[in-house]
Amino acid sequence: MLSKLAHTAGAILDELPGAVSDRVQLLVLEARQAGRAAARFLVVVMVGCLLFATAWITACGAIGYAAIERGADWRWAAVTIIVANVLAAIAVIPVARGFLHRIALPATVRRLTVSPTASSAETGSKVR
Repeated sequence: MLSKLAHTAGAILDELPGAVSDRVQLLVLEARQAGRAAARFLVVVMVGCLLFATAWITACGAIGYAAIERGADWRWAAVTIIVANVLAAIAVIPVARGFLHRIALPATVRRLTVSPTASSAETGSKVR
């Protein structure tokens, strides 16, 4: 009985470096993927910010001027400009959110998180 336990413990220790190595490789690969996703996310956010600023300047200059020249109240022109720019900014949000799920390293979390039932089932099958 004791030799069987020692043999099992030795087998587990022999497999440990490979198991750790696989998890580290997964972490490295997923960290690269997360880095790329974060970079894309930042680019999309910056593009959204630039579009928002450009739309604001253009809308203030063109729509506001044209509306006021045609006799519109300046307050109506300002509200129109604000609504148009807010809608443009909202249109960018789904694109940015599309990258967020990759930043959380989902495969690494799944691989490193073991449910209690799966853990006992794996241990039971290896010991036999």
